[in-house]
Amino acid sequence: MSTESAARWSKNNPEKAAANARAWRRRNPKYMMHHHAKRRAQQKGIEFDIVIDDIPDIPDVCPIAGIPLSFRDDGGRGPCDNSPSLDRIRGELGYIPGNIRVISHRGNRWKGEMTRDEAQRVLDYIDGKI
Repeated sequence: MSTESAARWSKNNPEKAAANARAWRRRNPKYMMHHHAKRRAQQKGIEFDIVIDDIPDIPDVCPIAGIPLSFRDDGGRGPCDNSPSLDRIRGELGYIPGNIRVISHRGNRWKGEMTRDEAQRVLDYIDGKI
């Protein structure tokens, strides 16, 4: 099928085309994480020097949030709390081999929003120290 005929088919079959695109993204999660991380790195001006094979396997459970990792299947757009997310272990180093891991979108938000001191305050609060 030529590019032109594929474009025509997609235009004439929008529901099927969207379903095919969602299925492809679900079958290629590392490609999607790589693609989105590359775009974020360009937007933020941070280093990006990884290939798809540098991305570790996606665990069943997020090591930070303890929730199962899964792909959005409610028809919505964007990530949900359980979506796999590419994390920079040390943010200042960028997306480089050895500095990335896969965690949940929720865990990545927690990690990105808290400083070490803030995380320690939360732990101290939970432990009744403050």
